[in-house]
Amino acid sequence: MMSRNDSPEPARSITIGGLAPILLACRTSASGLSAGIGFFFLYTVMVFIMPFLIDTFGKRSSKYVAIGFSALLGSLYASLIQFLFPFLQAENGFALALLAFVSPVMAIARSENGDAVRDTGWEMIGKALLMALGIAASSAAREFLATGAVNLRADAPLTADRIRSFAPFLRTPFGAFLLVGYSIAVAAWIVRKRKKDQA
Repeated sequence: MMSRNDSPEPARSITIGGLAPILLACRTSASGLSAGIGFFFLYTVMVFIMPFLIDTFGKRSSKYVAIGFSALLGSLYASLIQFLFPFLQAENGFALALLAFVSPVMAIARSENGDAVRDTGWEMIGKALLMALGIAASSAAREFLATGAVNLRADAPLTADRIRSFAPFLRTPFGAFLLVGYSIAVAAWIVRKRKKDQA
């Protein structure tokens, strides 16, 4: 019988619950791109160092150390983005701030769920990359459906003559919930269909 920690449900809940605030905060392709890169960097680092932090500081104290360390890395990443790619920085400050909290919390939750023990290094990197691509793709989809265009320059917003809105409500948090919810439903349907076909 599959134990609770062997079930995919806890890991799926961690992923959805962790990514939800970032997906809500990223309304444009520019913010999604910078947040996706930042998430991949922060989450990968935190997943790999969590076992070391737990061994060094104990299970309880390691959580606070992880969040503090992630906040430091997040600040360095935001400064690097602002220096190298200022056109990505204009409206993604809140999303980058979320990354510093969400990344270590997800890493801690996955470690307690046993995923960090079961997964190899490459598997963890692959999962982080898929989640980062999901952030970027969701943000680009929201912007395209809301404005009819994708603009990677956050410092040069789309002008009125370039906007061909299909679903402007998708730029709101409510619209983001709808997009994420339907995306999860479609993904779950595809997974169930594949399992049914293989049975």
